Formats: sequence, structure tokens, C-alpha cells
Amino acid sequence: MPQDYLASWEKFNSLNTVRSDPAGTADVMFRMVTDGDRKKVHYYSGPDGVAIPRVKQLLGQDWYFEELSARHHSEASPLWNALMPAPAPSLE
Repeated sequence: MPQDYLASWEKFNSLNTVRSDPAGTADVMFRMVTDGDRKKVHYYSGPDGVAIPRVKQLLGQDWYFEELSARHHSEASPLWNALMPAPAPSLE
């Protein structure tokens, strides 16, 4: 990775604390390209794969994105923290 991008990459990684098993993500990607569903646009994987659609349904899309943005600034509400999976240790 070019040196110029390392700082922003590290910042991104510090926010992405709910990690997925690469094999699980690969399985979802395989299903995505082989299931024949040309209308489906979102395929979730990992610990938040079940939570994201449910939280969007509970909060509504606008509130979901407001909370997601707040979470990225370490300002998520207690409700968000209760609904979304807790951070997992890095797979590295």
C-alpha cells in the first residue's frame, strides 16, 4: 500500500471492529454470483449480517444511517450499541 494512504487506512481499520471470517464472506460472495437473483443488491455476511437488516427495519433507513455515522465518530446511542454486534478481535 502506498505510504500516502496508510494513515487513512489505519483510521478505517480502527472503525471496522466487527470482523468477519474471510471464508464466510467468500461463501456469501459465491451465493451472490450464483443464486440467479438479479434484483437483490445487498448481501450481508459476518456477525453483523443478521443485525444490519433487522436494525434497518427497526430504526428505519434514515435513523439507521444517522446512527451508523454517529458510530463512526464514537457517538453511537445506547440503543445502537445494544442492537449491533460487539466488536470482535482482529483476525490478523
